Amino acid sequence: MPTLEPGYYVVSEMKAPDGYLLDETPKTVEIKTNTPTVVTFVNKPLAALQIKKIDAQTNAPLAGAVFKVTKHNGELI
Repeated sequence: MPTLEPGYYVVSEMKAPDGYLLDETPKTVEIKTNTPTVVTFVNKPLAALQIKKIDAQTNAPLAGAVFKVTKHNGELI
């Protein structure tokens, strides 16, 4: 753990854990002598979409289907 001089610092999350959204809000913290400083970042889980193509009679998975996913405004994902 690095030793820091007392003062104000900005902490930014550079990479979120796999499966989570990056918390892009930088946090300004004040480091004081002999006082622990805690900085908390909150990561929300990524949303997921699972598309399954199945046979209507057997419910067996089918390969080879192609899907297009767009945002509500028509932007292709």
